[in-house]
Amino acid sequence: MNPLIPYAAGLFDGEGCVSIPVLRRPGRMDRLSLRVEMGMTNPEAVLIMRDNFGGSMHTNHHEKRNKNHRPQFMWITGSSNGAKFLRAIQPFSIIKRLEIEVALEFQETIGLKRGGNVDDVIALRHRFRKRLS
Repeated sequence: MNPLIPYAAGLFDGEGCVSIPVLRRPGRMDRLSLRVEMGMTNPEAVLIMRDNFGGSMHTNHHEKRNKNHRPQFMWITGSSNGAKFLRAIQPFSIIKRLEIEVALEFQETIGLKRGGNVDDVIALRHRFRKRLS
């Protein structure tokens, strides 16, 4: 086991977020996908997450709006990579345990629309999204 997994689980329990954003496109079905992110003012911790678990790092420059604020560094991953990360930390998670379970159940719906009722699958995915919000 990667020794960083318990550390990552603790960081994620405190600073992480699991969501299922929806992309609505006129004339097309909704697109829902898993999003896993963590934001901190310490770039080192965010780089550890990116370098060990994939994804990307972005910077929110809050200091430009308020000189008393510091930049926030965001680690973002999603879809199958996000699910892989969540599966790895799940045994060590306390605070985000339920959110991780819902997210992993949601991820299992990917690919269901092939040969099935697309509207039913989209409705199911929206129910998972609502459970997380």
